[in-house]
Amino acid sequence: MARSHLKTTLSVLRNILGQSGQLDNFARLTGLSVSLIEKASAGIRPVTEDASTAIAHVTGIDAVWLTSGKPSKPLDQKGNPFVKETFIRRKKELADGGGSSIDRAARPLIALE
Repeated sequence: MARSHLKTTLSVLRNILGQSGQLDNFARLTGLSVSLIEKASAGIRPVTEDASTAIAHVTGIDAVWLTSGKPSKPLDQKGNPFVKETFIRRKKELADGGGSSIDRAARPLIALE
């Protein structure tokens, strides 16, 4: 049986996102560096709190799950299973100008990474 390459929370998330999770696309989406994403996806460095907040803001993933280091059972920000449709809904919310006050406060973090 082949071993899974999805050993980190970030690699699991990027896999769920499909084309949006591809390295360059994910870097543009989150505002994070390609280097940070590569290293965190490979488990070379942990996902920082600032990075997890930025990623959670644009994807709808739970930031705590993202930093947990436990790649099984990804959760959304409401504690439900995270699926690609969660991301699609989140993108629509952001495009429509939606999001909570916490989301609005997190937006500057995306540009800082």
